Amino acid sequence: MSDPLISIVMRSFNEAWALKKTLPALVTQNWQNQELIVIDSASTDSSREVFS
Repeated sequence: MSDPLISIVMRSFNEAWALKKTLPALVTQNWQNQELIVIDSASTDSSREVFS
């Protein structure tokens, strides 16, 4: 039986510095069935590029 889907919702506004640490930590999680939903509030730093 597979793991149920979990949704991780993140908000971001000029937080590229934090995303560079947070995203790799999410990848190392053992939970297999997950989705990441990011809500960016028109960041002007490199936040959008971190998600690409």
